[in-house]
Amino acid sequence: MNTDLLQIIIEEVSGVPFTKYMVENIFKPLGMKRTGYFTFDNHHLSNTARGHRYQWDKIKPYEEKLVYATSSSAGLSSNATDLAKFMMCLLNEGITPTGNLIRSNSITEIFKANRYGVGYNWYVYPHNMYMEGGLPGFTSTMVLSSDKSFGLVLLSNSKQDITYHSGFNLFRIVEGGTPKPLLDKDFPKVNSAAKIILGITIFLCIILTFVLGSTFYNLEKGRHRVAFAKPSFSRFCVIISLLVLYFGVMYYIYVLLPFYVGVPSLFNFKKEPDVTSGLIIFSIVHTLFSLVLFLKILIIQKVKQIQSV
Repeated sequence: MNTDLLQIIIEEVSGVPFTKYMVENIFKPLGMKRTGYFTFDNHHLSNTARGHRYQWDKIKPYEEKLVYATSSSAGLSSNATDLAKFMMCLLNEGITPTGNLIRSNSITEIFKANRYGVGYNWYVYPHNMYMEGGLPGFTSTMVLSSDKSFGLVLLSNSKQDITYHSGFNLFRIVEGGTPKPLLDKDFPKVNSAAKIILGITIFLCIILTFVLGSTFYNLEKGRHRVAFAKPSFSRFCVIISLLVLYFGVMYYIYVLLPFYVGVPSLFNFKKEPDVTSGLIIFSIVHTLFSLVLFLKILIIQKVKQIQSV
């Protein structure tokens, strides 16, 4: 919300759209020709790198059509060369080869940390200041030394946590320090929530297989027969409980969860593809499991019960 508010202030004061203001007052003066709020279709910047991210432990190409309500907080795309020009401007206190672009006191305000250690979208620490960002399939990290003697940019066309840490390791190397080990076990390729969903789905599949197997076995041995059950209060309560549980789970997956994460439907939740696909598979298995239980309660009966009738 902070940068969204700044966008409104800039547009009100300047009288021009925010994107145009940035082009005319920042990007063009710095020669940032590959920086802007682009759509990345086949007719514009077609040589842009293709994004990747892990999907169930496999790195795969990943694309998503994104639409942003505001421009100041998201949607800006660039490359390492252009971002290096911007960082040089910050390191030189706003002075560029063509003149003074940003006042030095404004740059001081950018890196003035509040009580949470955050400046104007920069995280400020004793030894460095950094800003991170990204899109589905991409990550970006900019790091500046606290004395503004140097900085670096790391861009990656893959979405994974290890990329951010790699940027700080590069910073430590340039600074003359020792990089921290980045072990594969510390950066799981499958989201923990997706693992839980997968585990529950597998558990349901095992129970479903057991119920189906035992039912067909008993039918084959003549212990059970297909016959509608006599109505009873206990059977009615069980069926109602199963219906409430089934529709409650489906309502949470397909209505409440998308509402909480801010997407129209579960199929639009692209931030965590493993979670999305895992929930879809779970809902299918859950539907089959519930259907089997309904049928078993309604039409599968023991032989001795039928004979007694």
